[in-house]
Amino acid sequence: MLIWMVLTKESWLTGGPDGMVVSGFNPRYWFMALGIKMKSTEAWYWLTGLIATFGVVLAVNLGNSPWGPCTESSS
Repeated sequence: MLIWMVLTKESWLTGGPDGMVVSGFNPRYWFMALGIKMKSTEAWYWLTGLIATFGVVLAVNLGNSPWGPCTESSS
């Protein structure tokens, strides 16, 4: 009850019953900070493919490592 009162009544602290304004997650700003312009959809497809390839390589390397049989038996 006390927590509800603080969250809804102390609008100077929490922004009121609607909550505080939080900006959305946008990875484009991270790339802009690095000097990379990700404006075309083709660039996003290449980035997604690169991340997926990295994930597959990581999974294969984990499977071939000494810990690989341990991870296979746990699933």
